[in-house]
Amino acid sequence: MKYQILLCSILLLFTACNHRDPPPVHCQLVQKFMHRFIQDAEKQYRMVCSLEGGEFLGQINGIHLGFDTIGPMSVEELRRLIVQVAEELLDRINADEEIREYLANYPFRSTNLELSIWLRGSDLERIKNKGANTDLLYGAVLLHGKLRFVIENEEKPSLQTVKRETYDEALEIVRTQDSLPSLSQ
Repeated sequence: MKYQILLCSILLLFTACNHRDPPPVHCQLVQKFMHRFIQDAEKQYRMVCSLEGGEFLGQINGIHLGFDTIGPMSVEELRRLIVQVAEELLDRINADEEIREYLANYPFRSTNLELSIWLRGSDLERIKNKGANTDLLYGAVLLHGKLRFVIENEEKPSLQTVKRETYDEALEIVRTQDSLPSLSQ
């Protein structure tokens, strides 16, 4: 009898540990959405996703995505890229009727995104400046509606912000540049 109780207790313990409830519906929907978006963004912008996550406790409060791409890029080029990716992400999530009811706020805004794009050299190593040089960008981070462009160099191995702007400022700069006629035309 003791062995039967012990065996039942062990089986109960193992089945309790292995039993997992399926993730909530909003988590399943946002995961499916993010996978589709990542696949499309990787193809369209020639990037590789290096980070995926978010704030999904009870509702969709935020989406976190990080990408790596080949550089170097100027501030203007990287600004355009991160704004294009953010705008497409916001357009798509706000248009997704399945997800909409789970969004913490509708429309979803840049303040709901944590988006980073990191630059790599042709050798696929992160771009770092030699010595005290500050010419080459390491990447850009959009967090809480604020955009930062960062560098790293050999003398100061931690990331250093070289330019800050709000997302709205960056969006306006990109829109203004897009409306200017090209000099080559």
